[in-house]
Amino acid sequence: MKGKNDYILIPIALMVYAFQKKIMNPFRTFIYLKTICSGHFTISPGFIRNHSSILAINPKTFRNHLNQLVSIGWITINGKRKSYRLIGFVQLARRYELQSAKGAIFYFTDIDRFKEFCVAAVTKYLIHWVRRGRFRSGLNRESPSKNRKRPSYPNLPERYLSKVLGLSKSTVSSYYHLAEEANYMKITPQFQETLIPISQFEMFKKHGYDNPDSLRKSWNTLLLQRPHKIHVDIFLRRKDNLRKTCLKNREEKFRTYNRE
Repeated sequence: MKGKNDYILIPIALMVYAFQKKIMNPFRTFIYLKTICSGHFTISPGFIRNHSSILAINPKTFRNHLNQLVSIGWITINGKRKSYRLIGFVQLARRYELQSAKGAIFYFTDIDRFKEFCVAAVTKYLIHWVRRGRFRSGLNRESPSKNRKRPSYPNLPERYLSKVLGLSKSTVSSYYHLAEEANYMKITPQFQETLIPISQFEMFKKHGYDNPDSLRKSWNTLLLQRPHKIHVDIFLRRKDNLRKTCLKNREEKFRTYNRE
């Protein structure tokens, strides 16, 4: 076993998969193990005790995480050597047909704020992805999206992230708050003035908007809440050893789509 790495580049698509499959806690243990060893390790009472203490979980939970990672094939066991092997990101990309090679730089010292980090990293990736899609759609003169008024600032509606991650909107809001407390994100609410009389507030909340909860009172003015302005203080970088695999996965998906 080698000494721990200062940082690791975690694939964004694998974070999304872990959220969707409700395996974020075992995923955290998996990433931790990747930072402290070369991919192989053996288990002893001292190993369990020491590393569960660092992760701030009890030894039984640590063992449960290992067993779950073995059951989903992220860790394999060599019976003869009695050692464990961590599956590489490239192999997982092939297995789950991941299509993005973009990763987030995660520092070992942030292991206690892992979920918050992942939420912030996925948010930053999706903001870039959505803005790129809007730009491309705007290049098409026949696209109706070109004429729609959208915020020029980086934003991502919570309902969009909740749909991508398979989480409730309240859970995403809670993660956003924790990520902001951890200094991964800076969220600034944005509002737009309306011409709606304050006296008609209740009527418009019931009948006037597709999303009535977005209306807010401010003195004698009704405001329409817009998507928050979001700044994410996380570095994204392409994971070069995943590029070829992800490109192949995208091409295969495209061929399958055309056959259908």
